[in-house]
Amino acid sequence: MLMRNAEDDLRSAERAPYGERHDIRARAFHFRQAAEKAMKAALVSSGKDAPHTHDLVYLHDNPPPDWDANAPADPGNLATMAVTAGHGNGGTTPTKPDADRALGVAADVAESARAGIASGP
Repeated sequence: MLMRNAEDDLRSAERAPYGERHDIRARAFHFRQAAEKAMKAALVSSGKDAPHTHDLVYLHDNPPPDWDANAPADPGNLATMAVTAGHGNGGTTPTKPDADRALGVAADVAESARAGIASGP
C-alpha cells in the first residue's frame, strides 16, 4: 500500500503543470511525499516497522538491511525544498530546476525501493 501511494504521489507530481509558482510548490510537495512513502515501503517490505517520522534524512540513514547504499541521493535537499515550498520558513520558493532535481531524487528513491521490494526480504 505504501509503495502504491508513493507511485501515486510521483505520478501526481510528474503530471502537475509547470508554469506557475503554485504548481512548482505542489510538485515539490508531492515529490517529497513520494520519497518518504517509498522509503517506508522498503522498510515494511523488509519486515521492519515504518517509523512515525517525516524526516527523510533519518529514513535514508536507517534503511532496510538490503537497501542499495548508493541510492537514494541527497534526501535532505528534497526535504528542505519541500518544507520551504510548503511553509516558506524564510527560504525562497523552489524554481523549475529545483523541481527537476526533486523529480530525480524522488524517482531514484522510488526505483531503489521497488528493487528492494522485488528482491524480497
